Amino acid sequence: MDTGQAIEDNSKKIIITLSIIIGVLLIFISVFAIIIPFINSQATSTYLDVAVAPSTATIELDGTKINAGVNEITPGEHHLKFSAPDFESKEINITVEKHKDQSVVEYLKNTTEGMQYFFKSREDIAVLRSYQQKNTNDQEVTDFLNKYDSLIKITEKLPIVTNFREGANIISGEITDGTNNPKCDYAFCLQVDQPKSYEWRVRESMQLAGYNYDDYEIIYEN
Repeated sequence: MDTGQAIEDNSKKIIITLSIIIGVLLIFISVFAIIIPFINSQATSTYLDVAVAPSTATIELDGTKINAGVNEITPGEHHLKFSAPDFESKEINITVEKHKDQSVVEYLKNTTEGMQYFFKSREDIAVLRSYQQKNTNDQEVTDFLNKYDSLIKITEKLPIVTNFREGANIISGEITDGTNNPKCDYAFCLQVDQPKSYEWRVRESMQLAGYNYDDYEIIYEN
């Protein structure tokens, strides 16, 4: 075999080898182009974030109880039910799109206290604020939150201090935020550092400050 023939044979071998390598690479690229999107489509989950007031309410998704917060969900049509003792239940239908997370915020009305019930919980009030952002046309919720915000404006004037005479002594009574007091069962409470026997003086002090005593939960020293 002459030198020219050997070079030609080697060139053919190189071309064949390169062709095989390129072919294998193209196969791998094609396979990955198909598999990776499929893997991603399977790995990416869809989630539903659920919140409800009162926080004690039971949440059912298609008849199965779930917790408030983030839950993994399959795309498609779903039925949600919210219920709690002494509250009006509520049922809604939702449509969940694939890989498109969704949130649902709802509230239930107390059958005896109505919206007034929610004065008992800052957590529930926070849920109502989230609900209002999604449902600006719900006037009942808007009116309730406006009333709550109006009531807690009293914090801008706290403490309210009043002096009164008892015999020859001058007694100083102070009204402060008592929300963190263990006796407080509401989202906002006022605390008086005198016995309840001074209630009429406290009423007078709050009236002078521009607030109605009967609108608040009052906690006395003893």
